[in-house]
Amino acid sequence: ASDLELNISAENDFTIALRKLLNTNVELRKKVLKYPGALPMLFQYNPSDFLFETADNGELIITICRPGYVAPKIRYNLHDKGHILSLQDLYTMLDELGLQHDLLPKPRTDLPVLFHYGRADMSVSFFGSTISPVDIQETIYNVPLLVSLVNNFCLAADEDEEGNKTLVISLESNPDVNARGLDEAAIAEIFFETLSKVNQDFREASRMVNNSRQLVLKFYEHQTGPFENSDIRIKAKYLNR
Repeated sequence: ASDLELNISAENDFTIALRKLLNTNVELRKKVLKYPGALPMLFQYNPSDFLFETADNGELIITICRPGYVAPKIRYNLHDKGHILSLQDLYTMLDELGLQHDLLPKPRTDLPVLFHYGRADMSVSFFGSTISPVDIQETIYNVPLLVSLVNNFCLAADEDEEGNKTLVISLESNPDVNARGLDEAAIAEIFFETLSKVNQDFREASRMVNNSRQLVLKFYEHQTGPFENSDIRIKAKYLNR
């Protein structure tokens, strides 16, 4: 969050282990996480430096507590979705599920945990499910073929005059990849099957799809189509409008 402050929070052995435990333990995931879809990123942060609040819509509101800033940030909204959890509350949840504390390495500090779900203002709605850029990113990471092929992506939910919805995922290929030679239909089948595992709400919503053309995966050559004017120095815009 370069427009706010650098080094707001950090990953460590404890947060990485906790994320892995959430990935494998469904009951703990239901108890700890607040939003469906891909697993959030987990960090620890110093509450004497940063005050985190969560708005009613789930967006993080951050205040920098350090004095001496030329441009102080007070209740600054990055439009990222997330929440915080104290270590005491986390261990209470483990106890309620009968999970041993030694499933996690002992943290070096008692700093609270920040759960970061990604951008809140770059999601699309598809038959009642909310699909975020984090869901698409997680899906790409879970399809080995795409990891080496994809440079960037964007998503859109289109609707025609009769109310028929179409989910369109656009993928930009890496500079050294010829997107024209790919079997898009086969890759699309794997992609949306993986997305349904990442986002449970999408899995339910996809049952309402009665036409395979309502789920579209498009490949574009590097810096063509919706990616024509992309610039790595500027924050990515994941919605294709």
